[in-house]
Order: sequence, then structure tokens, then C-alpha cells
Amino acid sequence: MSGNDEDRKATGSGEQTLFEAIEASGLPDEETFVVHRGPKCLALLNAYPYASGHLLVVPRRAVAALAELTEDEHAALWSTVRDAVAAVEAAYSP
Repeated sequence: MSGNDEDRKATGSGEQTLFEAIEASGLPDEETFVVHRGPKCLALLNAYPYASGHLLVVPRRAVAALAELTEDEHAALWSTVRDAVAAVEAAYSP
């Protein structure tokens, strides 16, 4: 079983997740709203935001629960969340 098969099994689906599909699309980041691509996670704007600055930060490896992330993935995820919050605050500050 390949890594991608294991990821889909972990999420309980035989199909790609939305975020896997975005990465596999080959579309430019401007079209997929990706604002950051790190080795372990992505940050992207919501196509249909609930509020200004609504941002999604997701691990690149599909898992069913956050507890399944490795320590490195966990650290990268929360580091990216912190950096994304700072960027949004800077963009929206008067």
C-alpha cells in the first residue's frame, strides 16, 4: 500500500481529500487560494469565507485525527497557525 493509500485509509475514504485534490491539481496558488506551502502543511484562504481573514491551515499528510500527526507535523502545524495569525493581523491592522 502506498503512502497515499494509507492516508486515504486513515481518513476513511477511497477518494482524495479536498486538500490533496488542490495540491494535485497543478493549478497556480493564486487560483487555489494557497498562501503558504511548507514541507508539512499548507495555509490557504477559504474560497467562501465566513469572515474577513478566514484562513485554513492543514497538514499535508491526510490523517483522521490531529493526534495521528507526528511530533514534527504537529510542531509545523502550530507554527504555521501562529505565523498565519500574525500575517492576517498585520494585513488587517489600521
